[in-house]
This record gives sequence, structure tokens and C-alpha cells, in this order.
Amino acid sequence: MLRPTRWTEIAPRDCESLLRSCATGRFLYTYLTLPAVQPTDFLLDGSRLLFLAPPRFRIAYGYVCSFHVQADDDAWTVTAHGPVSLQNRALPGAGRAAGIVEGGEPVAVEPNEPLALDVQLLVGHRLERYATSA
Repeated sequence: MLRPTRWTEIAPRDCESLLRSCATGRFLYTYLTLPAVQPTDFLLDGSRLLFLAPPRFRIAYGYVCSFHVQADDDAWTVTAHGPVSLQNRALPGAGRAAGIVEGGEPVAVEPNEPLALDVQLLVGHRLERYATSA
């Protein structure tokens, strides 16, 4: 017999390890969309989470978003929060050329354009199930 379950918090270091163990997640943003976005592949590179822009996405300087990963079989979930930017900022004026400037209005980003989420906060939870004797 199973007792009620509960969520326990996962330490940030363990959250990072869990993120590295997966390849697919959901990019979450709330402006004019539901937070249930189509799954997308990603890569964790240091403290940056790299992925491709979803359709109809607009970006502004310092736009804070979330990226959610879950493993249903292992009963855990991790969400990374932070500002999102064009991945290739190494090009001179890449942000300015796209109109992404501090205090500027959001501008459209092409679908599948590489983006980077600079992870500022990792939040993770694990579902614990307890068995009891009958």
C-alpha cells in the first residue's frame, strides 16, 4: 500500500547533474503563450543553457525566462531561471544589430535561432513515495 507522496527539494549542485543527464526540456515564457511549450533539445554549457528559439518568440534585453526539464520515470523536475540572450554574442554588435538594447522594446527572433539562458537560479524537486505495510 502506498502512502501519500511528497516533493522534496533538490540541492542546486544535484540539479545541475540532473540537467546534464537529459537532452530535452521545455522553454517557458508567459507573454501571450501558455507555459506548456513544445519540447526542445538543449545543451548545458557551464552556466549557460543553449537551445533553439521557438516559433513566434520575441526577446528584449535581459528578458528573464525559464527552462523546465523533468524525468517522469525517476520522479524529478528541475527548472532553470535567468536572462535569455542570442547565443552568438561574440559577434561585434550582434545584440545591437538585432535591436536588443537595454530599455528597448522586444524584437522578433527567427525560429531555430540559437539562444542562451544564463542560469541564475536552479530549482529542483523529487517526488518521494512511501510504501507502508498492509
